[in-house]
Formats: sequence, structure tokens, C-alpha cells
Amino acid sequence: MKASDLNTHDIRRNQPGSEIGLLLGNGEMGGLLRNDGLGFDAIWLTDFWRNEAERQSIGPIRLELAGRSGAPDRYEQILPLGTVVATTSWFSNEGGSYESEFFFSQATPHLLCGRIKNTSGETQTWELHLPGPVIPEDPCTLKVRCEATAPPMVLPFTAATLAVRASRDYEEISCSSGKFILPPGMEWEGRFALVTSFDQLDFESSALEIAGHDRSYSDEKSAHTAIWENY
Repeated sequence: MKASDLNTHDIRRNQPGSEIGLLLGNGEMGGLLRNDGLGFDAIWLTDFWRNEAERQSIGPIRLELAGRSGAPDRYEQILPLGTVVATTSWFSNEGGSYESEFFFSQATPHLLCGRIKNTSGETQTWELHLPGPVIPEDPCTLKVRCEATAPPMVLPFTAATLAVRASRDYEEISCSSGKFILPPGMEWEGRFALVTSFDQLDFESSALEIAGHDRSYSDEKSAHTAIWENY
């Protein structure tokens, strides 16, 4: 069965606390999308190991909306099986409404893509939390060096770099996060590139190149969808 045969099917939920997160991945990396649609508490990579029998997770990689609290008044999370692009709609009468979208790219296996849209009538302050001390590369790009907890094995599977290229500059950068402002109706897009020491010798530069390459978010999504539909 091809993915195109699944175009009329999807996973749909209307309660944010009813089930575990949606499992997303592309064969190179993957994780459980949070029920609020704001990232991952942990991501696993094919070539990043704690020891000879257990992979080392990387996380959290998640977004936080300042002032959001309590359950939403309306909620919907959908994973269409024909595209494997997960979307979440969160609406609150008290403010804090947003839409999010996440997918692990089939076109660029080391790339996770995420998008947030402010669907409220108020300007929002968001914070991107990353799994370690951040190194600012420019006003919209952050880098994190990740190390596995176990001593290095015979093969170099115990180091990774996460580079995040955003569509908006950060207003403030702290030890492990960056804050940005999102006016009503506007979007934030992030390209999260994860490269291990096994994938590339110069894996830090490789992650930056992948996060910042010329293909736009919408073009990356189209390339991802086209490959998935032909499986």
C-alpha cells in the first residue's frame, strides 16, 4: 500500500490530555509530538547512542507561549496519513490561541520543521527551549552541542549538534532558550537540523548548513509531501 492510498485517512483527537503524543519520524530521527503541538520532550536519532544497546535521546525541543494556562476551549490535533504533517489548533477564550505544524522531512532526513501561527487578537511572546547551552550564530540562528551520557564507544556515536534557523529574530537569548514576539495573524517558522558525529566529521558546520539552506519552509514541506506520497 502506498502513502497516497492513505490520503483519506488521518489520526484526529479533540482532547489535549486524552492520549500520548503522536509518533512522527523519517527513518533518521523521530519522536512523540506533544499534545499541545508545541514540540518534543525527546527526539531519538539513528546514530546517537547511550551505550551499545540503547539510543540517547535529545530534548526538550519545545515552544512555550507566555501566559497560556489551563485547558483550551476548543482543540484539535490532526495527523493526515497521506502527508504525515501534524497540525494542532488550540483556542482559548482567555487568549493564548495558536496553530502549530510539525514534520520530520523526508526530503532532508536530518531536518525537523515547525511552524507556529498566532490566531489570537493579541501580540504573543514565545520562548523556544533547547536541550543545552545555546550558541547564537546570528539574530535568528541558535546552535546547541549535545553529548551522550555514556563514555565514547569504539565508534563516534556520542556527539551531536542541533542548529535552529528561525524566520524571526530573537528578542532575548538566555542559557538554553530564545524569546521572540509574534503579532496577531503572524507566523514563526523553524528549521531544526540534527547531525551526529557519525554522520559527518564536521557535523557542527553540517547542521548549520542544513538549517540555513535555501529551500523555504513551504518548499521543504512540498518536497517532503511529494516523497511521502510516492512511497
